[in-house]
Amino acid sequence: MANGFSLLHPRNSKFLELAQRYLILMRDGYSRSNQRLAFNSISDRVKIVLAIADVVMSTGCDTLEAFGTAEFAKIKAKVKFGFDNKRSTPISSHRIREILKLWRELHDLFVTPGDDGCIGLNDGFPFPLFTEAEAATMASMGTETGLTPDVPPEVAFAHIDAAIEYVAIHAKGIIRLSAQAKALSIAPRVYAKAGQGERKRQLAAHLLSIVDGHNGYELFRGNVNFSRVARELNLRPCNLDPILCKHANRFLLSDDPEEKVEARTALQLAATKQPAAPAKYRKTRAVQAELGLPYSGQPGAGYAPWPITHAASTKGGTYTVEAAEHDLLTAIIILIAAFDAGRIDEILTTDDDCLVEGADGFYLRTKLFKENDPEGGSVHLKPCPPIVVSAINLAIEMGREAREKHGSKKLFFSQYRGKYRVPTYHTFLKRMKDFSERTGVAAMVDGGSWEIAPHQLRRFFVTMWNHYFEYGGQYESCRRILGHAWIGTTIRYGRSATSGKALLSEQRRLTHKVLKSAVFKGLEDVRGAAGHRLVRVFERMSIRTRSEEDIDMFIDRRIDHKGAEVHGMPWGYCIWDVAAGLKARCARGAARGAHVSRPDTWKTPEECQGCPCFWTDEKFAGFWEHAVERHERVAAKPRAPRQLAEAAAAAAKLARRMWVR
Repeated sequence: MANGFSLLHPRNSKFLELAQRYLILMRDGYSRSNQRLAFNSISDRVKIVLAIADVVMSTGCDTLEAFGTAEFAKIKAKVKFGFDNKRSTPISSHRIREILKLWRELHDLFVTPGDDGCIGLNDGFPFPLFTEAEAATMASMGTETGLTPDVPPEVAFAHIDAAIEYVAIHAKGIIRLSAQAKALSIAPRVYAKAGQGERKRQLAAHLLSIVDGHNGYELFRGNVNFSRVARELNLRPCNLDPILCKHANRFLLSDDPEEKVEARTALQLAATKQPAAPAKYRKTRAVQAELGLPYSGQPGAGYAPWPITHAASTKGGTYTVEAAEHDLLTAIIILIAAFDAGRIDEILTTDDDCLVEGADGFYLRTKLFKENDPEGGSVHLKPCPPIVVSAINLAIEMGREAREKHGSKKLFFSQYRGKYRVPTYHTFLKRMKDFSERTGVAAMVDGGSWEIAPHQLRRFFVTMWNHYFEYGGQYESCRRILGHAWIGTTIRYGRSATSGKALLSEQRRLTHKVLKSAVFKGLEDVRGAAGHRLVRVFERMSIRTRSEEDIDMFIDRRIDHKGAEVHGMPWGYCIWDVAAGLKARCARGAARGAHVSRPDTWKTPEECQGCPCFWTDEKFAGFWEHAVERHERVAAKPRAPRQLAEAAAAAAKLARRMWVR
């Protein structure tokens, strides 16, 4: 630490106790926001507390209690660098606010007794070091980072298109090649000719059979007929071992019993000598020849950099079986992460028994940690589309041997760069970078490239949803494997699309595009209260008769005046404006009122159908068609419980009302 001693040194025992007490308080649920924190968040806060202790010691104070406003004024200029003397660029405003929040907590917990009347910390700040206004001023010195930037639609579609191509088209060929390469690499050598020492063992065994039954063997000029022996062994006489031949002659011609025993023993030892162990692994070029490389897979959209020319890594940068297997697993993770729309750390720790079969198809079982259960995670079941079911089954097949060998139950446990493990965020980042370089999916329409970070995969789903009709037909795998029916059979499975999270830069563009399309639609193509209300307004104002520029200006003014936002969902659009909080069905409790943001809660089609803010049209026909079929199939099951059958029949009736044919 700043005093030159380890945290475990007796001189720093007070700070160690401070960190331990703070961790226990956070674990037990105390925080300024009154929210239970995940263990990773608590660990991060404890590190900041120890960093604050370092800052305090750097000013000459031995305890936090001795640190006051005068000392804080000396280090105030370092706030924007996170109190890091080596840093030259400011940290984000959000990070500054988080650090200052901990400074205030170290005051609150030190002076405010708990429910039991005891003070929680052994050390802390006895007085507030800054006001709320000063904290806001210090936070403004940081950089504004915003939320995760939106991935360009063409990049998101290209990644999903390539992932689908690998899973649906190339997976079987790659897995077959990989299994053959592994089997051949450890197979023993098979020689066309006898190996080293084998001819000598054959000769010794043949001579031993002669001396054991020599009564009927004809000698040639008083010796063994070695020309005949050579013919019988398909050898040349000159290739016969002279020492073994000498032992045979000694046995046949000698009258000394001891010499006979000695000669026969020598022949028997030579005949029973074990062959030398073959090489542990076969040479790669021999494996390549037996695999039939180079190999080119089935024709697709051209993402896979065929042909596969080598079994393992080479210096020439050619595509190998090993690289193809890594790309396949990367494609599997991309598909699952994109359609689940969860945090990448939660996706990577999924168990291999994550597929659960329900009455209407398969469900993906995952654990959510951050908001739901910070300690052990809460289990969630989400409907799983067929393409993701295929991806999960492939991951189970590819990692079965590794999981059995090491006793792991993680879905993505595999070998990568010589180590068996579950991919971490950083190793998966490297996998994605390799995947992008080999497949070319990072290219943008303007000629640049966009390097995808793993945490951006959760935005792929909502990006594809908002742009499917604009981009979907341009990508072969999306068109062949998904098709337009994916709106009904696949789009409903994304979590971010139903949780109310809007895209950043795409939000206004989407709002303008959707409202403009409503100008030219009649009531017959619209379902939902918001759509009917908006179409009536446009018809009353005869906006269709205006020029396109006037229509664009009118829509922009309405967006600015009403604060209108269009939020895409699998089953329709949510039109949210300044007054939506007074009438929306999802706005409850403190979230109800004018000028409130759209609640970031889980939405359902049943809740949205009767909401004044809801609107659906023919683009969502696939979802409602599939919903009708799914509910009718459940209702028709003869062994289904009565309550389930009645609920399914009612849901099918509601879905039929929303279906724009």
